[in-house]
Amino acid sequence: TPTPSPVPSPTPTATPEATPEATQATVDGPIALADGSYSGTGSGFRGDTDVTVKVENGYITAISIDSYRDDNEYFSRAKKTMISRILDAQSVDVDTVSGATYSSGGILDAVADALGLDYTAPASSGHRH
Repeated sequence: TPTPSPVPSPTPTATPEATPEATQATVDGPIALADGSYSGTGSGFRGDTDVTVKVENGYITAISIDSYRDDNEYFSRAKKTMISRILDAQSVDVDTVSGATYSSGGILDAVADALGLDYTAPASSGHRH
């Protein structure tokens, strides 16, 4: 009977195609989540604040407010400032807006909820539900 001749097996070489697998598992930014949109809910002054947070490559790239129950005067002031503070810091560990503390806290709480981060509301907040 003929003896099968050994078929040479390809030797693994470091090719550029092999690298993406390693980099896909790690993220460049501080947020250890896969790319995508994440929804969260936080407690504002008059009720829930719902947000969607977009994450790309470990960075928060966008925050949209889906709904809120706070007074528009305070909420709009908080929204304008808080979203840019969170994006700049890439964290919910930022100062709240003076005069709109509860609305600011609701936004931070919702973003933290969306991303699975710890957030403690300002000490003075006695949330009413």
